[in-house]
Amino acid sequence: MPVGSEATAKPPRMPKGRRRSKMGVQRPEEGSGHGPTRVIRSNLADHPAVRAWRRLGGGRAKPESIQVLKEVLRGKRYASDRFQSEGTSGYSVLELPRSRSAVYRLVGVGPEGGAVVAKRCFHKQSNSAATECVIYEQVLPRLPISALRCYGTVDDDNECRWLFLEDAGDERYALEVEEHRVLAGRWLGAMNTSAQHLAVGEALPDRSASFYLEGLRRARAMITNVLGHPVARADDRRRTLEAIIGHCDRLETLWPSIERFCERMPRTLVHCDLVSKNVRIRAEETGKSFLVMDWETAGWGIPAADLAQFPLERSHYIALSPDLQAYWTVVHPRWPNISLPDLRRLAELGNAFRLIVALAWMNEGFHEYEWYMTDMGWYEPELRAWLGAADFQAS
Repeated sequence: MPVGSEATAKPPRMPKGRRRSKMGVQRPEEGSGHGPTRVIRSNLADHPAVRAWRRLGGGRAKPESIQVLKEVLRGKRYASDRFQSEGTSGYSVLELPRSRSAVYRLVGVGPEGGAVVAKRCFHKQSNSAATECVIYEQVLPRLPISALRCYGTVDDDNECRWLFLEDAGDERYALEVEEHRVLAGRWLGAMNTSAQHLAVGEALPDRSASFYLEGLRRARAMITNVLGHPVARADDRRRTLEAIIGHCDRLETLWPSIERFCERMPRTLVHCDLVSKNVRIRAEETGKSFLVMDWETAGWGIPAADLAQFPLERSHYIALSPDLQAYWTVVHPRWPNISLPDLRRLAELGNAFRLIVALAWMNEGFHEYEWYMTDMGWYEPELRAWLGAADFQAS
């Protein structure tokens, strides 16, 4: 039985905590619910996802319906000059990218009448699209873990790539369910140890400490740019942004100590965006399977970010908080020099890595100024608390 498929009794569910976005604030997100945002029942044969599925030579050519799981219109963006700093020109850090991916469920076209998930990736030559294809086609099929089947990819004439996957269902990962956290720990341990033996490291993006240092510097530069805007200068909450810049400065002074610690840790396949929206739990005859999606940000590095631990009320959109004891039980025979305290320290570092990535993501594009300032108000105490408890020394 692949690791990630467990036959266990179902424990009672605890009440759910308040869900937060990747930025920390509860906010509706298109495609973030357990089911589809809408269902298409007409003109199905002309839908781009169906046309791409036919080109792939899949099973049934026409679906019973198309469920929209995620769809962001390309035209939904603010004008760049609305948010640019005084005396600057070009890209504004407050500008939404022109294009986003979309995800559809094609009902009834898969094996035995099942559903197939069609994911549209803009910019088919991008690193993220290439990485996801490598993971689904060359890596996951060779690992002893539960994983989604990839039916193939199709490039269209609009600089897009379609990725067709087995449907994982709608049951989300629930941090408050201990069984889910244990399942996550075991699955991650099996993935990390088994992937080390695959010759794929050079084909995947670097996810070492250097990657996160670059993200830290990029986020700080973008926040500095925001502070140059007249609206931000007139807002008392600019002190929050100034404090975050100070936290970034202090965090960078810890980096030599962080890198020395990372040199002791094994390098392997890492997902780097393990959050509840990217995981499904599927009940099967043999037990429950742990299924992971959205490998766009995956790479080769230390598994710190995937092991990050956040309190329940803040974790749904920033970490899975997998059970570290379950993870250590799996990896210890392969990594005998890595102790459980080492893993706890690695997970602590993972919290910083996740905050850095989320901070950079938040500054690369958002919908409105108030949302931005509210979310940055969540980051500041999180970074301050991490620095206060960090087990790393400044240089």
